[in-house]
Amino acid sequence: MSGARARMVRLALAGLGFGWAQVMFAGSGNAAWKELDQLAQSTAKLDPRRGKEVAQDLYNLLMLIRFRAEDFVRLYPNDAHRWDAEVLRLRVTEQIEPQDGHDVDWAAQQAGYAAVLAAPGAGREAKLSAQVGALSARAIQLRRGGPPTEVAALAGEVDALLAKNRNDIRLAALNLQLALLLAKAEPVRAEAMLERVTKSPEAALAGKAESMLHVVRSWREPLALKFKGLDGAPVDLATLRGKVVLLDFWATWCPPCRAETPSIVATYRRLHERGFEIVGISLDDDKGKLLAYQKEHGMTWPQQYDGGGWNSALAQRFGIHSIPAMWLVDQQGRIVDIEARDDLTSKVERLLSSK
Repeated sequence: MSGARARMVRLALAGLGFGWAQVMFAGSGNAAWKELDQLAQSTAKLDPRRGKEVAQDLYNLLMLIRFRAEDFVRLYPNDAHRWDAEVLRLRVTEQIEPQDGHDVDWAAQQAGYAAVLAAPGAGREAKLSAQVGALSARAIQLRRGGPPTEVAALAGEVDALLAKNRNDIRLAALNLQLALLLAKAEPVRAEAMLERVTKSPEAALAGKAESMLHVVRSWREPLALKFKGLDGAPVDLATLRGKVVLLDFWATWCPPCRAETPSIVATYRRLHERGFEIVGISLDDDKGKLLAYQKEHGMTWPQQYDGGGWNSALAQRFGIHSIPAMWLVDQQGRIVDIEARDDLTSKVERLLSSK
C-alpha cells in the first residue's frame, strides 16, 4: 500500500473512531475476509437519513471498505473469497462515486461483474451477487432513459432469478426500482410487483414498497399537494395547472444537492417565463442555514420545510430515501418523471413544447 493511500485509510479509520488502527490485513486470507465482511455488514447500522454526521460516517466506512477490498484482491489473489471481495468493491464504488460528484463508469462496472461471472474460482454467493449487481446496474442506466420493452425484459430476468432465490432481499429491492420504471407503460404489473414486496419480512423494505405503491397509484390522477412555504405563503399545486413543475427533494447538507444548485437555478431562469415552476421540499433541520443558502444562490421559488429532516412529512409520504430526488409534474398536474435530475433542461423543454 502506498504511503498516500495508507494515510487515506488511516483518516477513514480515524473518522470512524478507530484511531490509528491496523491499516493492512494481518494473518490468513480467511481471517482477512472475515474482517472485511464484518466491515461490510456494519454499514447497515449507519442510516444516512439520521443526519449529516451519520452520512459522513457511512461515507468514511464505504471508502475504507473499498480500500480493503482492493487490498484483499491484491494480497490474496488465490483465496476462495477473492471474487467476493471484487463484487464488494464494485458495489461500494457505485455508492461512493455519486457522493464525490462523479458519474459511475457503468461500462467498467458491467465488465467487472462479467469477469466474476466468468471466473471458474468464483463461488455461488459471489456469482449471485455479481448477477444482482449487473441487473441493478442495468436498471440504473434504464432510469436515465430506455424503451419500456427493455425494462420489461429486465423485470423478467429479475423475476426468474428471484424464483430461484426467494429470500434474497437484494432482488426484492431491485424489484422496487423496476416497478417505478414500469409504472407508466405497465401500471398493473408495477403495482403487483410492489404489492409482493410489501409482504417482505424486512420491515424497512416493506415500508418503502408501501410508500412507492402510493406514488405509483397517484400517477393516474393529478397530484394533490398543499403546504405553507418558508415565508408563510400558501402553496397549492392545483394553482399551477398549465405549468411544468419540478418537485425538488433536497437539503443544504447534501453535497450532491449542492452540486446541482447552479444548473437548477440556470434552468429556472431560462425557462420560468415559458411556464416552468419549481417547488422545493427541504429535508434540512436548520431553518437559518436553509434561508441563507436560498438567498445566496438566488433560489426564489417556494420551499416546504418542517424541520423533520428525513422524517419530514412529505419525505415520508412520498417514500424519499435518497436525495437529491427530482420529480417532474406535467401541465395536467400528473407526475411524469421521478428521475428528472438527468438532462433536466431538455426534459422540461420537451414538456413545455407538448402543450
